[in-house]
Amino acid sequence: AGPHLQQFAPGRPPVLEGRFDLNGGINASHDSWAALGETLRGELTFVSRGGVMRALGFELGQAAQVGSGLLGALAGAIGGSRGQSLAENARAAGALSATLSALKFDQFGGKLSLADEGGYRLDDLVLIAPTLRLQGGGAITPVPGVPVWRQPLQVELELSARDQTAQHLKQLRLLGSEVDALGYTPMLRPLRLDGSLVSLGADELKNLVLRALAPR
Repeated sequence: AGPHLQQFAPGRPPVLEGRFDLNGGINASHDSWAALGETLRGELTFVSRGGVMRALGFELGQAAQVGSGLLGALAGAIGGSRGQSLAENARAAGALSATLSALKFDQFGGKLSLADEGGYRLDDLVLIAPTLRLQGGGAITPVPGVPVWRQPLQVELELSARDQTAQHLKQLRLLGSEVDALGYTPMLRPLRLDGSLVSLGADELKNLVLRALAPR
């Protein structure tokens, strides 16, 4: 999937890489990837048994460097439990950003179908990685004259984590307390992603992390 998505956003790593098994009835009147989505009709299920997702990646930029560098120095100056908490928050934010920037998954799948009101729906999305699990769905809003790859996409996901990723999210006060049978703990609130199929952003997650980094 990566090379096909990358041709719509050259110069940037694709948001998704992997080999996918496809199943379903699809009709389209174009023979190119760029025009395929304009007349796509039907329902398609897809699954990959391994790959890389970058849709959750976020860069904290200068704020992160301030968080990782100056917050550490500030923590030493403040001292005590508050200073230690600031330093731990900075380390957790940096580690979380690094993990999600190129998330290696063991399985990713879902269903793409034509919505009744036009546009497309993404249902039954499931991603399983060693320390993270995502479940949810979303929709592509139709815009006349705009290829489906660049039409507005909104996805809402339930994110659950375990092991080190769970520790980082818990340190940032973004994780709940209930652990399921597989050891995953859900985030306190659903996570929304916005953008398009070729440029999906996790600004909401980034803002949650930035708020957690702010000294209190």
